[in-house]
Amino acid sequence: MIPLLTVLIAAAAHGAEITVLPPALRGDIGIAYGVTVVPDVLLEGDTEVGRRRAIDHELTYSTRFGLTDILAFELALPQAASSRLRFFESQRMVYDPNAGTGTMIGTDPLPSDPEIHGKGLGGSRVSLAFTPFSESAYAARGDDITWLMRVGYQLQDKTNIWTHEAGERGATDGASSLRFETAFSTTNNMSQPYLGLRYDKHFPLRTNIVAANGDVVARNLDVQIADSVTLTTGLEIEVYRNEDFANGLGTVLLLDPAVRFGWHGGAEIPSGVHLPSVLTQTRGTLVGQSETSEIWAGMGMTWRIIRYLDWDTSFEMGSPLAYRVEHPYAVSTGMGKLGWAVGTGLTFRMRDPLFDPPAQ
Repeated sequence: MIPLLTVLIAAAAHGAEITVLPPALRGDIGIAYGVTVVPDVLLEGDTEVGRRRAIDHELTYSTRFGLTDILAFELALPQAASSRLRFFESQRMVYDPNAGTGTMIGTDPLPSDPEIHGKGLGGSRVSLAFTPFSESAYAARGDDITWLMRVGYQLQDKTNIWTHEAGERGATDGASSLRFETAFSTTNNMSQPYLGLRYDKHFPLRTNIVAANGDVVARNLDVQIADSVTLTTGLEIEVYRNEDFANGLGTVLLLDPAVRFGWHGGAEIPSGVHLPSVLTQTRGTLVGQSETSEIWAGMGMTWRIIRYLDWDTSFEMGSPLAYRVEHPYAVSTGMGKLGWAVGTGLTFRMRDPLFDPPAQ
């Protein structure tokens, strides 16, 4: 899939909260879980030559700390509990002398259904976030919009999907990356519309390609993961508030309908992972993968149980658009298959009154 972990369920950064930073000397600690299922078909021309389904279970541990009221340090630790790419009803790849490459049309079915399975920790991401305009931090000067800018770096992950370490395959693409993000939100009566734009720039990953039996298929390949742009827009709606709940700690219920569009550029990846069958001469070599897009829509809900604890849930439906899986072969994904994603998370908001400004 592009990427294999298709959906990033940011339960701890819900709705208009994507623009809100913790106050100075206070912070948040979060844990989020998400499962994403994306089915699609494999087509050679107009002929279906296989089916596949990506199933990803991911945990994310996160923390952020307010250095000032408008500047925060953030750390995220992703963990793939399980990442599977299953193939069904697939045909065998054979050499086509007319095309000079492989074909899956009219060949025998594969004797079993192949599966790529990985798990493990992903690369840690460190970020700095800054709000030059803020409805909360700059309330006194009358800001009517919050603007957040963020820059982050994700570390390279040695346990990646392309290889095996001690008999275990990783689940991430393994590459280090830079992330640039900007987001806007504003308050309009009982709702907060928001807009976010994110760009991920991936750096080449030099790695050996190791098969499940421990054989080194290729050495020192420079894998190039696709860069991506993600646009998210939504409307966070306050549906219930009770400031007297829990002896004044308060409770709030928010709904968050949102739409997300993503674009992924072309990539250079090892052959034989995203297709159920490839020719021997291409397995483990670098092959091109075409650019593609995806669109998702969903609903999130946040219950601020008390002032110091948020519980988030989310549901999305959507799909990547069609793309060429490996350029040596005329095999592309089909259109019209809907995927879904469900997520939940808890955020502990450290807001010690000791650091509150003195009452006027």
